[in-house]
Amino acid sequence: MLLKRVTFTGIDSKTDLKRAIELALSCPFSVEYGVLVSETGAGLKPRYPEIELVKDIFTAFKNAGIPTALHVCGSWSRKLLKGEDDLFQVLPASLGYQRLQWNINPPGKNPVQRAKWNVEGAAGVFQSQFFWKARAAQLIVQRHSENSVLLYAELERQGVPMAVLFDSSGGRGVVNDSWPAPQGDYCGYAGGFSPENVRERVKAMSEALPEGQEVWIDMESGVRGEGDYLDLDKVAAVLKHLTSLRAMTVY
Repeated sequence: MLLKRVTFTGIDSKTDLKRAIELALSCPFSVEYGVLVSETGAGLKPRYPEIELVKDIFTAFKNAGIPTALHVCGSWSRKLLKGEDDLFQVLPASLGYQRLQWNINPPGKNPVQRAKWNVEGAAGVFQSQFFWKARAAQLIVQRHSENSVLLYAELERQGVPMAVLFDSSGGRGVVNDSWPAPQGDYCGYAGGFSPENVRERVKAMSEALPEGQEVWIDMESGVRGEGDYLDLDKVAAVLKHLTSLRAMTVY
């Protein structure tokens, strides 16, 4: 297993961006910061910053050369499934995020509901508003339900470049007890990573996954502190553990 990147999701209004950048630049591997966005929930919870602040966050990381990902939630996520491009009118790819995680739990208990999906329209939006505007752009699709698997398959038929994130936790910090077989040359794993367990869990991943498989890990709840704000001390602790493991060639 080759751990290529670690993502810390949930940059917020109290995050010291200068320190976050310094932490990323000090690591021998890629550090990515994820920003959660919600059309109606912006500013209501720490994990969902005001939209103007989101723009400033992406600009700061872009100028510093730090990878970022836009994590799309709520109504914007559902509108994408309808083939609507409202999201990109507000947060265009020119802001500099290289990856977009589509946090969608697509409805589809029956054929009538699935018939409302506009996958071709969604694929067209991604192709016109994201891929051709962002260098090395990649869409991240969570794999956590039967419908998410179906959505991935339909997007794949449309030729959309994607990577799978195995995430049964959904940002709740629930520790998964197994490592699903990887999908594709590069895929992600999330669910319950924290400074307290990251060494043991990455070791377990390296033993369970094929040699040479490229992966990233994503953590959200495990690096939050008082008031549900991102705790950069916890981020630093995670990076210290992962750097020492890398020196030991564990992964």
